Amino acid sequence: QVFRRFCLGLQKIEEIFKKAGHP
Repeated sequence: QVFRRFCLGLQKIEEIFKKAGHP
């Protein structure tokens, strides 16, 4: 289950990164 949690966290970070890259 840790892997699934890690994947979800990675997706969240990716979303934030995309938002920050595209104001």
